[in-house]
Amino acid sequence: MRGFFQNEENNSYVTQQVKKSFQFFHDQDEILYLQFVSMFCSYDINSSVSLVLAKIKKVKPVKVDMDNKIENNTFLYDYLLKIIGGISYDEPELAAELFYKYLVKVPQKVSQFKLAVDEFWSIQFNTFRFYKFTQQIALINELIKNFPEKSAQRIFLAISPDFLKLSFHTASEIPNEKSFLVMQNFPAFKTPEYVKFRENIWQGLISLANQKTNHRTIKHLIADYSRDLRLTIINNSNSVHSVHDVIENDKRYLVKIIPIVFHSSSLTDCEAVANIVESLNKLNIGMPNLKEFSENSIFKIYQKLSIQIRSKDFDESKFIREFPDKLGLLRQLVDLLEKIDNGIIAYEISDILQSLIKDIEDNHLDLLGAAEIIFKSKKTVEYVNIQVFNYLFKEFES
Repeated sequence: MRGFFQNEENNSYVTQQVKKSFQFFHDQDEILYLQFVSMFCSYDINSSVSLVLAKIKKVKPVKVDMDNKIENNTFLYDYLLKIIGGISYDEPELAAELFYKYLVKVPQKVSQFKLAVDEFWSIQFNTFRFYKFTQQIALINELIKNFPEKSAQRIFLAISPDFLKLSFHTASEIPNEKSFLVMQNFPAFKTPEYVKFRENIWQGLISLANQKTNHRTIKHLIADYSRDLRLTIINNSNSVHSVHDVIENDKRYLVKIIPIVFHSSSLTDCEAVANIVESLNKLNIGMPNLKEFSENSIFKIYQKLSIQIRSKDFDESKFIREFPDKLGLLRQLVDLLEKIDNGIIAYEISDILQSLIKDIEDNHLDLLGAAEIIFKSKKTVEYVNIQVFNYLFKEFES
């Protein structure tokens, strides 16, 4: 609203009238009072803070199951959070403290806190140009400082994905102009404040990654980052250079957090890490110290199969000839069959196994050993072509 009153005299008059209205609504109706303060809190910060503190003091703490999924509320209805958010523009550190004080009292309202962050702490173009991430840094630091508290961890994990985006779609007002509202799509770009902000988030995530209960959530967050990375490369080809330095700095933390929450023995994890490495390679950003993921022998076969199956001239016999150790290949294919959920590749493996068993028999290799490998698998009954079993039975009968 202050954008409509460009001189000190007008602002002074409005401030006086707002303060009078505070008292008027205070004496009339509590809900109307909260509504009014939430809209004009910046005109009387002291009264607004006193109101919030008094309300928080009266709230009785509630114990909730922190493992419950965060509900997706569609709108912000909590007036105290609106007041705290409104204060954050002028008093970011004080607002962050109030945010946390209220959070620990009503952790069951975590979805409302997420909506408040989306509305009042979201990243706008002006966050880079004018406000220098003071709001966002203050909030993140307050939550990290209180990480022993589960509710602080929970909201931190909920808001981090949006803060780590590599491009933004925003509507913002230009300060000191005649109330222009600008719609903007822009990539992230490196500033000292933005680097500090992202570093604080990554450090907080690494701290939380040391608790196994957070691994799944952080994996999803990194998967979101990976998708955002690919989309940035595809959609912002002309402005990738501006976000390149941001990603380069993120890499320092990715190489630390990935080995904590991802496991090289997991095919799914290897694929997720490979996607990140591939995207970074396209930006000429190397990703060291993650060789254990790319060198997983089962994953190598999965990658090779995925690429060749997509081609129109996939030749099973040619594929088998690439592997001198036929029993070793059989064991790896069966292990792969155990680990994948991709039905197309699974059924392709069943066809390869049929050819591979025939190849083993033709070369007078250990057919009994091959049968033992297949019959030990839990998934062969589901995926391996019945002809493979018939062939083995036929050979043993003869």
